[in-house]
Amino acid sequence: MVAESDLRYIQNMLAKDFNIHYQNINGVHYLLTKLGLSWISARSKHPKQDKEAQALYKKLQTKGNRCLTCGHRLK
Repeated sequence: MVAESDLRYIQNMLAKDFNIHYQNINGVHYLLTKLGLSWISARSKHPKQDKEAQALYKKLQTKGNRCLTCGHRLK
């Protein structure tokens, strides 16, 4: 779902840059949906995450192509 503030930003951008005016943000949302666009955001990351520790954990959890924890095959 697109936030109302984002729709208003796009509405203003369309008016300013392309001289296309929508009376309300519902029209902007309809346009984006009709164009097949969707709002995708990145997964948040914890500020104190340790990438080295994560890589080591992954390395220790797998041996060859099997998970050491449960033994299932990895892709």
